[in-house]
Formats: sequence, C-alpha cells, structure tokens
Amino acid sequence: MTPMKRNLILLGVLAALVLLILFANNSSANRKKPLLFKGVKRETVTQITISKYAQSETLRKKDKGWVSTAGGEYAVDSAKIDELLTALETQLQEEPVAKNQSRHVDLGVDSAGATSVTVESEKGGLVAFYIGNMAQGFSGSYVRLKGQNEVYVSKNGFDRLFTSTPFSYRDKTILKLTKEQIAGFDITYQNGDSAISVGAAYKTESSSWEQTGSETSKFDSKKVDECLARFIALNADEWYTAEDDTATGFATPSYKFVVKKVDGSVLTLITGAEKNGNYFTKVEGDDNRYLIRKFRLEALRPPVADWKVAADAPASTQEAGQTMNMPASGAMGNQ
Repeated sequence: MTPMKRNLILLGVLAALVLLILFANNSSANRKKPLLFKGVKRETVTQITISKYAQSETLRKKDKGWVSTAGGEYAVDSAKIDELLTALETQLQEEPVAKNQSRHVDLGVDSAGATSVTVESEKGGLVAFYIGNMAQGFSGSYVRLKGQNEVYVSKNGFDRLFTSTPFSYRDKTILKLTKEQIAGFDITYQNGDSAISVGAAYKTESSSWEQTGSETSKFDSKKVDECLARFIALNADEWYTAEDDTATGFATPSYKFVVKKVDGSVLTLITGAEKNGNYFTKVEGDDNRYLIRKFRLEALRPPVADWKVAADAPASTQEAGQTMNMPASGAMGNQ
C-alpha cells in the first residue's frame, strides 16, 4: 500500500469519526429533557399547599375557579393561579447543581428552612418539593424534590411564585362588574352631618345619563363615566376577620352604591365604620370581608353639581362620541 493511499484511508476514517461525534452531540442536544414534576397537569391539580415556618396557604379548586383558604375562603386571582400551574407543568429537569445532602442548608432547600409545596389531585398527592434561595445570577430558585438529595434550578423565581404570605393570591376585585352591565345607579353617603343622595339612569334614546329622583337633570356623561370607572376598578386594600364583625357599622352605612344592571339584577356595595384609616366594606350577597383606604372612598363621592349640564346643552361626551356605557336598547330607557 502506497503512503498516499494509506493517508487517504486514514483521512477518511478521521472524517467519519468527526461526523459521528457531531451527530452524537446533536442528538444529545435535541433529546427532549424530562419534566421535573412528572405527572403534574393543570387539569388534574385540585390543591396546592404552600408552607414556610408558621405560615401556610392552601389553594383549592372549587367549581370552575380556585379559592384561597387561609383566613377564610376567598376567590383566587386567575392570573396568579395560571402562573403557578404553568410553572409546575413546564419545569424541565436540568442537570442538578448539587447531589449531596450537606449542601441543602447552604442552598436553602433543607426541610426546616425551605418553602414547602405539596401538589395534589383528587386521587392523592402528585408531587412535593422544597424551594430554597435564589440561584446565582438570579436565574431562578433552588428546588429539591422531597425525599431526594439532588438540587435543581427553576427556570424562573419559584420563591416569588410560591409564597405563604397572607393574602398573596386573593382576587382584590371588589365589584365583579363591567361598564356594559350598568343601566343605572344610586349613591348615598354621609358628608359631615348631611346625607347626600344621587341617582342616574342611562337613556338609550338620547345616549346620555340623566338624574333620577325628585330632581331631574341631564348629566355630563363623561364625568359620570369617570366616576363609574373608579367603582369598577375598586380593589380591596386589606381584609378584616370575623373578630371585627361586630364593629363594621354596616347597620348605618357611611357609603352605599347600588347598581341597577341591564339584566334587571342589583349589585350593592356598602361601607361602614372606619378603622385605622380603612373602611369596612362589603358587597351584599358576598361573604368576603374587605377593607378599603379612606382616600379611595372619598374619591368615590360624586361632585353632583359638576355633573349637571344646562337643559339646552348636549352632554359633553355625547357630542364627542365617547360615552363609556351603552346598555342594550330598552334597558332603563323609560325610567
């Protein structure tokens, strides 16, 4: 065999080896990584319990939504529960950053100091794990499955998503209401020793808000819409407990907002006594115990005198075509 022929054969073997290595590396890179929380799917999860030290929060699936059970049963913010479920069912099992139990305390995933999470379905437990410190480079959080020594890094901040802090998951929305549902309203509140009352109905024939009651006037629709938008956006600042039930003052409301909806139903918001700069607040038919800041309540007091427009002047937003509320034809139109 000539030297040239031998070199060509060696070159061919070397090229084949290079191609084989490249193919092996490519296959390894494309191999789908397993999920860390095997068997967890959002449609089967019915309960998530999060605990750290003396604090604990349990989120439970109820009907078509979720409820928070710490300190009473409250609706859960749908965006937050969606974020939790997405994190659980998509977290991949990367290479562990530690395999020795001696590292658990340093990484914050020891059973005594970590945040403990248990995920369950109707048939029983699905997975239990511990969340520790934030990983280096702020890339995620250290995570360890219960009963295992391996420590992984989550793809996002599990220490932020999974918290036992009170009220973290509660839906703060007080009025489950949209602007299209409002056909009329009545507002009553105390202004010093005086009781102020104002009512309005949406007139479909003139596409405007008009005052109801003993005095009738056309209202500036833009200003009425701005007031209603504040009601719709009203969120709870805190929640009170059953221990305060006797001090709420709901028997003599400081503020009352009654919404007449297009479908004929009525929604009533009541505030009672003040406590440490907050007002006890409730929605009739709703067991939630809300507190709202004093300045938020004051912002809901309508400047009725500023709402009124002259009898021969069109409502400002009617001219501009900016009326926020457009109930279905016929709703409250003849009141």
